Amino acid sequence: MKGAIDIKSIKSRLERIANLLLLNASFIENLGLLNGKMGIAIFFFHYARYTNNKIFENYADDMVDEIL
Repeated sequence: MKGAIDIKSIKSRLERIANLLLLNASFIENLGLLNGKMGIAIFFFHYARYTNNKIFENYADDMVDEIL
């Protein structure tokens, strides 16, 4: 039972992180991996695979295009 609660908590936190990044990523000027858009793009590539949602993958593709 405790394992199910932890998974719900993780899913909730990941969703909150994704929403925060979606709202604020366009204001970030740093292009780097650790504190910039490349790190956000990688997060969204992984999140797209985790959620099976192509929208997040498309968003990450757009971010990489913007970086390049």
